[in-house]
Amino acid sequence: MELLLIFLLIIFIFSAAAEMVFALLPLRCRGTRPALVIPITENMQDAELVLRRSLSMVKDSGLDCRIILCDMGADSETLEICRIFADRNDIFELCSEEMCRKLFR
Repeated sequence: MELLLIFLLIIFIFSAAAEMVFALLPLRCRGTRPALVIPITENMQDAELVLRRSLSMVKDSGLDCRIILCDMGADSETLEICRIFADRNDIFELCSEEMCRKLFR
């Protein structure tokens, strides 16, 4: 019985160590940043609310990520709102539809 308990304890220790290593591994990989992609469309009435909420979510998460705004045929007023957010916050990136298609193929 004691041998079984020791064996289970050793397995638990190794699995906990492996989980810790694999959990910390993405923190060491600094080459890429996670991204939140938001398609901006023609009839997007609540664009400012969506952008404010996404900015709040990213800041609250504590992650170093970016928010990519994909212009999918948005009207000029919505694009102006997106440009203002991109100018004021460096985590926003405004991309054209063609650029988004190239990025996410």
